[in-house]
Amino acid sequence: MSNGPSVVITGASGFLGRHVVEEIRNLNHPVIAICRNNLNNPPNLQREEIASVDSSATVTEFEAFFAKIDGPVVLVHLAAHYSSLHSADDITKLVESNIHFPMRLIDALARAKPNSTVINISTLFQHFESKEYSPLSLYGATKESFLKILDFYAESESLKVADITIGDTYGANDVRRKLIDLLISHVGSKGTLKLGSGRQNMSLMHITDVARGISQVIDDHQSIPSKEVWRVQMQPTENISVRELVARIEKISGKSMCCTFDASRDRKREIYAPIEGLKKLPNYEPLIDLETGLKSLLGQ
Repeated sequence: MSNGPSVVITGASGFLGRHVVEEIRNLNHPVIAICRNNLNNPPNLQREEIASVDSSATVTEFEAFFAKIDGPVVLVHLAAHYSSLHSADDITKLVESNIHFPMRLIDALARAKPNSTVINISTLFQHFESKEYSPLSLYGATKESFLKILDFYAESESLKVADITIGDTYGANDVRRKLIDLLISHVGSKGTLKLGSGRQNMSLMHITDVARGISQVIDDHQSIPSKEVWRVQMQPTENISVRELVARIEKISGKSMCCTFDASRDRKREIYAPIEGLKKLPNYEPLIDLETGLKSLLGQ
């Protein structure tokens, strides 16, 4: 067993979380997953890897949980409630999942094990038109709100904090039904797929590369600077428009796709150009190029 930290992770049963858990195991660090209170025995986790508390715990309960862990702790926060266009029913879920729950968690960690490390995941949806902060959606706003809370814990030297911005993740066995999966499933179909203008930019990243990048930060957590949130972007494999992605899939598959593009279907706030100006994660380069990733999804 490694002499390094125990890695406490949220969102361990999600698409990204499943891959990050495997990377943590490869580092030989103990994995402890804090799961949702309605999630029983996620199939990718061993029983001993599931925390004694769940996401509904109070600060006091989380503090007692952290205090029982021997040695240092790195907290990797992946869990989030996502909504591109929120409904009234999403409000409570967005605030609880993206602000209240992680706030209870980090406050407890700061109390039980001060100077521990937190690795938070942010989104390009916080940077509309490449601005330092301009939310594309309420989801992006809640993600940035939690990041501002992390500023306090970092600047007061209660915790060391790294914030990693990632783009559009994709890969095999993704149940989220993202656009890229919809396009892949439509290859060779006789039906018509109705899309927006197709000008939207996608910052595509293979899930294996993203998990490897997070693992890199975990392994090098002692070099994370103190007194500030260390904000970095994991470089995407490729920036590509939806129209270009459709053409790329057609070329690789050798099959046509019947897609119609209608700008009236676009949302008021869309990302039409790559997000620029964010500090890059040092010593990280994606390894799986888009063509290789698409061929894998197409079963080639």
